[in-house]
Amino acid sequence: MHEWAIRVNARKVSSNLNAFINMISYKYPAAFNEEIAAGLWNTLFFFIPVVAVTLASFQRQFAKMGQGSIGWLLLDEAGQATPAAACGAIWRAQRCIIIGDTLQIQPVVTLPVTLGRLLQQKYLIKDDCWAPPDHSVQSLADRVTPWGTYIQPGDGKATWTGIPLRAHRRCGEPMFSLSNAMAYNGQMVKVLADAPVDVLTGDSGWIDVGTGTVHEGHSIAEELQVLADLLAKLTLYSGTVFVISPFRSVAEICKREHNDHGRVECGTIHTFQGKEADIVILVLGTHRGDEAARNWVASSPNMLNVAITRAQKRLYVIGNRKVWERHAYFDYLARQLPVKEHFSGRLF
Repeated sequence: MHEWAIRVNARKVSSNLNAFINMISYKYPAAFNEEIAAGLWNTLFFFIPVVAVTLASFQRQFAKMGQGSIGWLLLDEAGQATPAAACGAIWRAQRCIIIGDTLQIQPVVTLPVTLGRLLQQKYLIKDDCWAPPDHSVQSLADRVTPWGTYIQPGDGKATWTGIPLRAHRRCGEPMFSLSNAMAYNGQMVKVLADAPVDVLTGDSGWIDVGTGTVHEGHSIAEELQVLADLLAKLTLYSGTVFVISPFRSVAEICKREHNDHGRVECGTIHTFQGKEADIVILVLGTHRGDEAARNWVASSPNMLNVAITRAQKRLYVIGNRKVWERHAYFDYLARQLPVKEHFSGRLF
């Protein structure tokens, strides 16, 4: 039916598609109003019913579209999206499906907290749910979703979650159980059984380097040596490997030394949201006295939860176990993850 509708109206369809290209290329902008733009977009949707776009480019791409002009908006990774960034997309949609996880990476907001408070006072906004540094599109969607449950992660603060996804299919053990206990109050269900894995570096574990020497920024020389040894043992491993750190200085060093044509990928925790690999190596960094940096990482379960759940088969944590286990969530990680011994950076 689609084909014959196009054939019968071939001239009009061709004309509309050419005009659509001119519109999104910003040629003759004065020639297009909301009514014309809606007609041209509907022509495209007749061929391609789903169009992918980022929130950053949404306003420019749908500039001529008015309120309620789009049938459905499917907003993925909404736990990372700031409410202000999604306003235009939601305003243009008749119906929305908001998909995300408030217990993974939170929105990155450059607005200082103090300035945000001043703006709240200025405009008499008493409800903190609208504060950009603290809330995402997903948390606002959960707030008005009548069906859901309370999740109480390790920090003791109950969080209302709308229509939670309980079935977990990505991670094997021990990653699933660690994440389930720390972030989801044990409410997730593991769907798939673990497949046998033959890795030269052995089972998942915490490689405790003890007190180390500061190399650069938050990086520790001994931790970088252990990382190099692990990757050397994985040279012939054909699966994917992520090297993750909470700190940019550590991630940049790992990128310079170990990015390996797609097989080994290095970066901060924030860059790996939505991705997965067979093996994840979490390089913690920080010297003994850097409590503030560790407090930042452990301020909520989100960052550790994301790092752990990127790993499908094996998780290796490299860091000073004694200083990290004093912090929330990492104390549980230290208790549950077995210690893997080493000597002078060489793994047994």
